Amino acid sequence: MLRSLVFTVALIVASSAAQAEKRVALVIGNSSYKLISHLDNPKNDARLMASTLKNVGF
Repeated sequence: MLRSLVFTVALIVASSAAQAEKRVALVIGNSSYKLISHLDNPKNDARLMASTLKNVGF
């Protein structure tokens, strides 16, 4: 599911008609929620998203 999301975001960004000179993205991988147990993957998901965004010009 995350890979589909990453692909979709990359596709939207790459096909956008309006191109800014400098684009910035904030990527957060939160693994510590109060009401659920610790999550192992958000750190990896955030790295993948950051890498994908960097590849499309962020």
